[in-house]
Amino acid sequence: MNEKSSFRDCDLIRTISMIEDEPMLWDMTDADYKNGEKKDSTWHRLESEVGFLKVNRGYTIKKIWVQMVRDYRASKNKNKA
Repeated sequence: MNEKSSFRDCDLIRTISMIEDEPMLWDMTDADYKNGEKKDSTWHRLESEVGFLKVNRGYTIKKIWVQMVRDYRASKNKNKA
């Protein structure tokens, strides 16, 4: 079973909310957007805080976020067609 399929909706919503509160992770106009060290530290902190992920230096939560963004974009583009 992959990590994503084991999440509850409330876990994903909480995770999205936590990421939304950290614009450096997603807002290209944020002053710290290009600060890789700071972003890595923030991903790691968030991963530790969510409580339902195996803590892996921020890699797991970042991977999940990237996949959610890809899924959203694919769905949005599919609906346009």
